[in-house]
Amino acid sequence: MSVRVEKVAAQLRDEISAILDQRVSDPRVGLVTVIEVDLSPDLGTAKVHVSTIGTDDERRASMAALDHARGFVRRELAAQVRNLRRIPEIRFVDDHNMEYAIHISEVIDQLHRDAP
Repeated sequence: MSVRVEKVAAQLRDEISAILDQRVSDPRVGLVTVIEVDLSPDLGTAKVHVSTIGTDDERRASMAALDHARGFVRRELAAQVRNLRRIPEIRFVDDHNMEYAIHISEVIDQLHRDAP
């Protein structure tokens, strides 16, 4: 990934995080954290990895609300990000890596406790 793509991806991550935190008022969104933005080399598409907290039903509702808010988030990005000619298409992806890392850590801790 080029340096420009990495910088733009980091900027989009920060801006999308702020938009979701401050401007999206849908109560279904819940607790959502933007983990990473994967940006295509042509800056045309952005895969936004988010971590959601809650039950499976709450997580599905959060992802549905984020999918519904894609257009709004893109318009808000256009107003905030002036250094891009075209704002990328956004796709939200539920990222389970944090949960998996916590689970692995718990398993390792349990193994250490059970070791002779």
